[in-house]
Amino acid sequence: MTADEHAALLRLSKVMDDACDDTPGSMEPDEFIATGWPARIGPTARALFELMARRGRFNEEFEEL
Repeated sequence: MTADEHAALLRLSKVMDDACDDTPGSMEPDEFIATGWPARIGPTARALFELMARRGRFNEEFEEL
């Protein structure tokens, strides 16, 4: 994981922690969607995915160095 990927992952982790702190421990999916958190999490998650996708994936068939 690169330093930029690590930083972006920490940003996503913070947003996810905020969502957990702001919502009850048990909710139906529709209730969670109604809180607006999925829309707030989405851009941060998308940015992390796009950053990591630029580097690409490891081969799932054999271990890479």
